[in-house]
Amino acid sequence: MRFYLIDDFRALAIINMVIYHTLFDLVYVFGFNIPWFLGTIGFVWEQYICWSFILIAGFCQYFSRHSLKEGLTVSFWGIVITLVTVSLNMGIEIYFGVLTFIGLAVLVTIPLKGFLKKLDPIIGLFLSILLFLFLRNINYHSFGFLELNLGSAPEWLYNLKPIWFFNLLGFTHYGFTSSDYFSFFPWYFLFLTGFFIYSLSYKAKTLDFFRIGKNKVFYKISKHSLLIYILHQPIIFGALYLFFH
Repeated sequence: MRFYLIDDFRALAIINMVIYHTLFDLVYVFGFNIPWFLGTIGFVWEQYICWSFILIAGFCQYFSRHSLKEGLTVSFWGIVITLVTVSLNMGIEIYFGVLTFIGLAVLVTIPLKGFLKKLDPIIGLFLSILLFLFLRNINYHSFGFLELNLGSAPEWLYNLKPIWFFNLLGFTHYGFTSSDYFSFFPWYFLFLTGFFIYSLSYKAKTLDFFRIGKNKVFYKISKHSLLIYILHQPIIFGALYLFFH
């Protein structure tokens, strides 16, 4: 039986993503001044969207029977998005975006799934949340969560080669930029948080909670979420370009 509440959460994230990226294009491509979008409200909104996708992806990996296919497919489209944004040369290049991350997280989890399922879900959930919060600022050469600084990370980690690999892991070299960047660390621990939410719900026999809330529109949006993710930006950009030119 399908987890309709997860479909609802994913659909809401997709809808918010489309609206967010419309405003993103208006601000960063067409030069509109939207102060609140550049401030805390815009940041929290963006984080809600991304956290939703990553938590849901981790949640679904517990029971997925097609992890290899899913991981390769999502990774492929992540690479395509990188190639397209780089070729456009518009200053919005995407290296290691959310699709690349989710695809990699799925692939890495395949050989670990047996071990993760045996781990006590309370311990797994606690450790995943703790490590995510501790490593949240690792891209900025420090430990901690947002404004909570728990000390500087060892600088030698950010000088290792090959550069692309350590940027992928989260140890960003100076000068690295990406308009959408989700490194393996710390985000894999948020992915695992979703995994252990399912594991804990399974053990506690509360999975029926996620089967409520069926909505036909949200279900269709959720079912085609990857296609919408791939196509929405070209459509939005094309529509805005035609409107303003």
